[in-house]
Amino acid sequence: RTLVAEYHQPSILPYNPKKGLAPFLSAPSLDFLYNMRQVQLIENVNRLSEGSEYESKTLMHVITDSAIDPNKIPLTNNASQAWNIDFFLQTLTDDPRPLRDDVRRNIAEQFDTFERFQETFTQ
Repeated sequence: RTLVAEYHQPSILPYNPKKGLAPFLSAPSLDFLYNMRQVQLIENVNRLSEGSEYESKTLMHVITDSAIDPNKIPLTNNASQAWNIDFFLQTLTDDPRPLRDDVRRNIAEQFDTFERFQETFTQ
């Protein structure tokens, strides 16, 4: 196996992925997403960007700068997936808090009741 640059690395999460985020994500699912899929995508980005102008750019700059070049589709796709997964994982928490009253009220206005909103999105 050829060693590649490791400029891009998975972000450190604000929680332990091996513990999961029940009931939203089980420990095996979260561990797979972070420690296997995200690592695979980052390794692909590093391999595909090695020795190029993209090697030292942030994932967002890799995405935006490589998207215009049809020859860079694999790099763009891997960087995009890695960025999306990172964004998703960074928005999760192991310390859920209740919704603020104004948010709960706005949701209830759109769905008649907050409970109807919950029913709609858990069916």
